[in-house]
Amino acid sequence: MAYNDFDEVVFSPGIPLRGTTGGPSFNTSVLTTQSGKEYRQQNWKFSRGSWDLGGRTLREVETQEIVAFFQARGGMARGFRFKDFSDYKDNGNGRIGRVGNNNVMASTIDGSTFYNMFKQYNSAGQLYYRRIYKPVNNKIIVKKGGVLVPIGMGAGQCQIDYTTGIVRLTPIKRLHIQSIAKDDQGTITTDTAHSLTDGERVGLNVPSVPELHQRSFSIKVQNATKFTIYENTTDYSNYTGDGYAEQDDKGGQALTWEGEFDVPVRFNTDKIDFYFTEIVKYTNAPSAEVFCDLQTLPIVELKL
Repeated sequence: MAYNDFDEVVFSPGIPLRGTTGGPSFNTSVLTTQSGKEYRQQNWKFSRGSWDLGGRTLREVETQEIVAFFQARGGMARGFRFKDFSDYKDNGNGRIGRVGNNNVMASTIDGSTFYNMFKQYNSAGQLYYRRIYKPVNNKIIVKKGGVLVPIGMGAGQCQIDYTTGIVRLTPIKRLHIQSIAKDDQGTITTDTAHSLTDGERVGLNVPSVPELHQRSFSIKVQNATKFTIYENTTDYSNYTGDGYAEQDDKGGQALTWEGEFDVPVRFNTDKIDFYFTEIVKYTNAPSAEVFCDLQTLPIVELKL
């Protein structure tokens, strides 16, 4: 089983989540001197959420649903989606930009076609950007310069990968890639002259090389049909001829989004603890119903 096995299913829409505890957390080391002064070291640049779904009484149908969901995930083995109702949407302040050092490098169109979704948090001018990996299908709208960008494959439209949070703008330039060299610079050769210039950005649409697929690069021109992406591709997957280098316009307009998102999580235990509370026999019912207390069921956010 792969380390990143993930099921695109939400836990668990039929079960009320009242009583769930948890939220985001950081990891900070605090050293206090004898004089009382503090020195703080932020060990995690980005928060990680954790929750406990236990502490509730379940009806029999709810118990069966949780058991089935837990069994299908193999305990901690497989990830899934979770809707954290304390923070599950953005009302128009969401940013779409490129990733650099796990943060937003640019939130305007720079010529690439592939961008990432972020939620921006602003408190007294202190900004924090959270990468959104699991947007909710049919719950997202994208705007360019404040104007709605339709979802689709046509000119002026965009596509959203709801499993990764990657937004692709339909390119105005699309160059078929002839080869991707396995070298320390990531040399790419196109079938035809590319007319690119040093420092321009391109998006790579190369499914056979997942290490490069749906990523954006600043390029260095080698000749009319060859450029490098400043990345060591020596040990990357073999290219099979299925890829394109893509460009959109360089208008510099802001890309934003609004809508709902889930959190990628896994169970943080391989065991469920139930406490059988009572058996109720209803009048005229064919069988009794068993009520169970779910003692604890912790989940933790996956850092993808």
